[in-house]
Amino acid sequence: MFDYICPKCRKEVKKNSHECIHCKEKYPFPLKIPPAYIKDKDKLESYVHKYIFPKVSSSMRKYLTKYFTTYFSDGFDTGDFTNWTGSTSGDSDSVSVVSTDPHTGTNHMQCSCNGNWEDIAYAYKTLPSSYSTLFTRCYVKFKTALPNTGMIEVLEHYATGSGGQALTQARITYDSGSVYWGMAYVGSSGWTGATSSQSVSLDTWYCLEIETYVASSGGISRVYVDGDLVSGLEDVYCINDGWGNITTINVGETWGTTTVSHSMYIDCVICSDTENGEEVVASLVRQGILIQIIWLNEYKYDNSIINIGDKNMLNKKEDN
Repeated sequence: MFDYICPKCRKEVKKNSHECIHCKEKYPFPLKIPPAYIKDKDKLESYVHKYIFPKVSSSMRKYLTKYFTTYFSDGFDTGDFTNWTGSTSGDSDSVSVVSTDPHTGTNHMQCSCNGNWEDIAYAYKTLPSSYSTLFTRCYVKFKTALPNTGMIEVLEHYATGSGGQALTQARITYDSGSVYWGMAYVGSSGWTGATSSQSVSLDTWYCLEIETYVASSGGISRVYVDGDLVSGLEDVYCINDGWGNITTINVGETWGTTTVSHSMYIDCVICSDTENGEEVVASLVRQGILIQIIWLNEYKYDNSIINIGDKNMLNKKEDN
């Protein structure tokens, strides 16, 4: 027995349909999937790559990679760094998995630093291959203090060729009494920093994403916050100067030059070959949108209007 789902939103559609009734995506044909695989994201993606990709045309494979090419994802709900290659921290710093204030799920990463000017506290993942195009998203909350000088690097694409080099890096930067989103990248003049005019607030979950396209010329480094490109941190050239493609992602405080003790939370990390954007529920919560929800899988809501800005409603679970 099989069900048929839309490749984009992965909700059930009719067998011979070509347009999703839920998200309006148009597709050559729906995906034929065993029901047991639909509710498990990892199993579903594995099934599509193993059983569907080999059987479809090259154009269909290219279409499907928009929605099924996730290289790595983790929300720390194992309670440790099992899914990561490792973690590292400075002498007076620490990185751990806690359950204090997760963005989604039950756990998140916590980076705690003493403001010793050269703070380090992050997790790193060696990817299954090297990639010339990569998007990596995480949710980050600066919890106890913002920089009083210097900057804090948060998210990084790294290449290991020729001794290793960060290619694109998102950061927050102190400037004249305020803190702004910034970045660093490999440009024509070498390692270069840029700062936007978009400010950062304490104790706020942000969806942070970086994009890198590695090329000898015309490469790209970009930073997105809450699903939008940050003005001044877009279309910046990333030059491949012998380091090769991206092999590693570093998440957390990869480097800090502030002198105040501080901590940050990290959750919901994902990297793929296309923009990941905000989680759907998180985007609606942030916007405070009133919507009608019918939960189709393990959770069931009645057909009532609820304020999704109330996060407690999202934890409600009724008997099927």
